Amino acid sequence: MDKKYPQRPRKHSLYEPTSAETKKASRLLKRLTPSSSAYREYRILVDAYLNTIAPALRYGQHEFLRGVRLCNSELFSGREFLVAYVDDSWLRKISPELDAAASPLFGQQHHPELHSQLPPFVIIPESKRRARSNAFRSILEHEFVHINQVILSIFPGPPEKLRAEDLLHRFFKEIVAEYEASFVQIVRWPDTFVGHADVSLEQWCLLRGYGPALESALSLPVILDFPVSEVERFFNILSTSLPDGLRRIGVHRDLISWIQPLFYGHLGVAMENVVAAIPVAKEHPAFRAAVYWLHARIEEDKP
Repeated sequence: MDKKYPQRPRKHSLYEPTSAETKKASRLLKRLTPSSSAYREYRILVDAYLNTIAPALRYGQHEFLRGVRLCNSELFSGREFLVAYVDDSWLRKISPELDAAASPLFGQQHHPELHSQLPPFVIIPESKRRARSNAFRSILEHEFVHINQVILSIFPGPPEKLRAEDLLHRFFKEIVAEYEASFVQIVRWPDTFVGHADVSLEQWCLLRGYGPALESALSLPVILDFPVSEVERFFNILSTSLPDGLRRIGVHRDLISWIQPLFYGHLGVAMENVVAAIPVAKEHPAFRAAVYWLHARIEEDKP
């Protein structure tokens, strides 16, 4: 979902992927396609879940789930992925702007009990059950990429411990996961590229990973009740190691020099988005520690 990180709307001109971008997307898709045996294990979990949930749905015994089905993928031809339709009003309470989400990401940040012992699946509002537009198909396929990342064990899970280092590791892992999903999505459906006139595809995809990663770094300490000292330590480490961390995950130096000076501004936007999604966050000590940290740094950097 596009948020506030870029600043100017894109001019109304059709984006066309370059040959280099198309080749890169093909390489990414090949790497993000699980083996036949790994996909088969996923389908075993899915089939078992369908057999379990079907009776509850038939007799209206589920609070917010309105239906489930297997959906064919265009990006991963010949493969089907589980899609769950949920009550629109319930979803708006959890995340008002959400169009679709892979269940592990959704569960970690909003509703942890959703994905305990469940196969990974895509959550969409019931009103989108019959959506057929290119724009919605691209969103759905973006989430299918995340399902494959879960199957391949490269999707970011919750931090193993309530430590700054674990949160930092997850931060960069989320950037990669979202960057990859956004890149293959846009190259396959270029007419859905709603970036910005002065933002390239690479910049846009980096933002699509970097922004949510910042939001996770703010919301997860609230949900998991991180110690204040670890939140402060996380931002101290991140502010100094951001260029090296981005370089390690393969971000080009030109992109690093472009995004690094915007750190404080992007962090401020991430805070606004987290409070909008989780209003109680602003009263949590972990979130307040992040706010104080940002204010202190801005004051220190004033001439």
